[in-house]
Amino acid sequence: YSAIFSRLTRHEIIDFDSDGQIRCYPHVIVGLRSHRDLGIDPSSSPQNYTMVDFRLFVREAYGLPAAEVDIPYKADKDDPDKKPRIMLIDRGKSRRFVNVAHVVQGLDWFGFEVVKADPKIDSNLDEFVRLVDSCDAIMGVHGAGLTNMVFLRSGGVVVHIVPYGIKFMADGFYGAPARDMGLRHVEYSISPEESTLLEKYGWNHTVINDPETIRKGGWEKVAEFYMSKQDIVLNMTRFGPSLLNAIEFIM
Repeated sequence: YSAIFSRLTRHEIIDFDSDGQIRCYPHVIVGLRSHRDLGIDPSSSPQNYTMVDFRLFVREAYGLPAAEVDIPYKADKDDPDKKPRIMLIDRGKSRRFVNVAHVVQGLDWFGFEVVKADPKIDSNLDEFVRLVDSCDAIMGVHGAGLTNMVFLRSGGVVVHIVPYGIKFMADGFYGAPARDMGLRHVEYSISPEESTLLEKYGWNHTVINDPETIRKGGWEKVAEFYMSKQDIVLNMTRFGPSLLNAIEFIM
């Protein structure tokens, strides 16, 4: 992330993990103030910066096209063979797509060119940000991989798959940030039948029939069941209207 850090400070950037020196300073700020999850309160930021400013700042740091450039599909709309391009974030552990091959096939059927990616594996950030920039949309299950929306062009689409039991917090984490960045957000909340929790626990378990009770048990319970123990079997028929919504935004 040196491309970003070097634009945030005029001072030397020090990696303390590999730095053996004792350093003395007259004044130190430890940590950062956070306005909200992946968000900026313009009234509390210098020069009233917004999340649009932040997204454009990150794009500039990596030498991506300027703000006024259309999403790739619109930029090449005179090409009759052009398909809208969607990046599918493929999680390796929890909240992964069990039927990922079927999902890719379904996206192709709806007319998308699919770029399958795992940010943890595709770790060359300079190359990865350009891959995101080449896409009109990014799609993934609720999780850190969706933060790569910051590399989309203005008007890009975020297709946000919400696991069972966490709809109450989904929009605040990724919906509001996407809109604040000048992006389009399509949220799809899966049904119990699309969650592997149903097979594990059955309809009569509180995890399935009363998520509110699990929520009242605190974050640890929510994380244990809905974040860590759940995978997704996406029903492409049920999901179809959400994809059509995404296509409308792109067109």
